[in-house]
Order: sequence, then structure tokens, then C-alpha cells
Amino acid sequence: MMRDKLVCDKIFTAIAILDEIDEMITSQSTEIQKVDWELSDWLHFIENNDIKEENAFKILSRIKELREIRRSLSNESSIEDAYKNNAGKMMGNNTRPFLAQEIHKTLSHLNCDYKNRVLTEEDFNKVIGEVKKKVGRPRKVKEGE
Repeated sequence: MMRDKLVCDKIFTAIAILDEIDEMITSQSTEIQKVDWELSDWLHFIENNDIKEENAFKILSRIKELREIRRSLSNESSIEDAYKNNAGKMMGNNTRPFLAQEIHKTLSHLNCDYKNRVLTEEDFNKVIGEVKKKVGRPRKVKEGE
């Protein structure tokens, strides 16, 4: 492929990727709102209905899944903010490393341990018994499991 065509293809690819990022930024708040509304629906369902034990587990699993989705969307928002605040650094080949540095700095601050606002370990123990936190890396899943 001739270099002129290669340069054009790379520019068009970069434009398409930036358009995708902009679309993600635009739709992020709508996505988090959908998750929040579903969480609210489940909490109201719990409040307004008697729930059998097997269904309680299914509901709790869905709430956990939604919380994980919400955490990812919240992390995405932080990354997007760092990107937007430093997007001007994208144009200069001498400044791009500073954009990458800001993104890495943002990533390092994500997923910190949650600090309870009201409940203590003792409160958890009263309701569900001793809480054991997972330690270390998750177990590797082999193919076929």
C-alpha cells in the first residue's frame, strides 16, 4: 500500500475511534440512569412483596450484577472526564504521553475499598454472621468449567 493511502486510512480510523469515544461519553449518563432505575425497581419490589428464599437469591444476584455494571459505568465516567480535560494533548506528539499519564493516574484511583458510612463489621455480623472477605486473586477458571 502506498504511504499516502496508508496515512489517509489511519486518519480515518483515528476519526472513527474518536467518534466512538464521543458517543460513549454522550450515552454514559443515560446508561447509568437505566441501571439506577432498575436498581430502584428491584428495591421497591423487595419492599412491596413477600419473597421466597430461592427468588431472594436470584434478586440479590441481579442487584450485585447491576452494582458491578454501575461501578464500571462510574469508572468509565472518571476516565472520560480525564480524557475530556486533557483532550487537547491528543494533537501534539510531545503531549500525548501527558494524556496517557492522566488516564493512568485516573485508573489508579478507581475501585478503592469502600468505606462504610453507617454499618460496622459488628452490624454485619449481627445480621449475617462473620463476613469473610476474599483474599488474593480470583481462582483461574479452566476451559470447560
